[in-house]
Amino acid sequence: MALAMAAAHHIGRPNRSRVDYEERDYLAAANALRSRGFEVAAPAPGGRRGAAGPGGSEKAGAAPVMESLLAVVPLHMDVQLPAGGRFIAADWRELDANSFDVMLVCENLEPLTELHSFGWLERDFIRRRRTLAVFRGMPGSFPTGAAASFVAAVAKPVLGFYDFDPAGLAMAAAGPRLEALCLPPWQQLEASTRHYQRTHLYLDQAAGCRAVLDTITEGPVREAWARLKVLQCGLNQENFPR
Repeated sequence: MALAMAAAHHIGRPNRSRVDYEERDYLAAANALRSRGFEVAAPAPGGRRGAAGPGGSEKAGAAPVMESLLAVVPLHMDVQLPAGGRFIAADWRELDANSFDVMLVCENLEPLTELHSFGWLERDFIRRRRTLAVFRGMPGSFPTGAAASFVAAVAKPVLGFYDFDPAGLAMAAAGPRLEALCLPPWQQLEASTRHYQRTHLYLDQAAGCRAVLDTITEGPVREAWARLKVLQCGLNQENFPR
């Protein structure tokens, strides 16, 4: 998208695999939006569809129904999933922070529903603590803003459960109160990474994440980044060893 904007509207200058911007580019982008009738400022938050007045569309200005919802899985808590349920949809503003001890932020939805299958996750990181596992969200489903607001607002330790790739490590590094980066034991992770050969997970992301990851001087994210640079291929959570 950035390269297309540079080619079509001369906003930004391509520089190998990235696009560089200056102040004039932001001004040009704002002028382009205004000239086409778009507001530069973000619109005010919408209301509920049920609050629409007579004679108007219930859709106009309405906030997405899932705007404040999280997909969560309780572990070692006094909450049970319903029969056939794989997660609970909950409003982040109404979750009780006193009901759990640690938060596990999971990058992808499928692994969130299969946490019990990762034996090393329980043994090495959760350790039978009351844990609320939270899906970080994605466009078109549970919004990332709700998860980010919840993580920022609740002062609990965070277990980061992300893909073993540059973007996953960058997300873990950016999150607050990171207690641990949840990866399988190194021998298992290395063997699985070499087996699946997901080179695109490294090559497509390394340039965009390197500037952030290279500044980390210590801790599990730095160690994982060093190993990832040697392997030059990543591994998605769905293929983590069970």
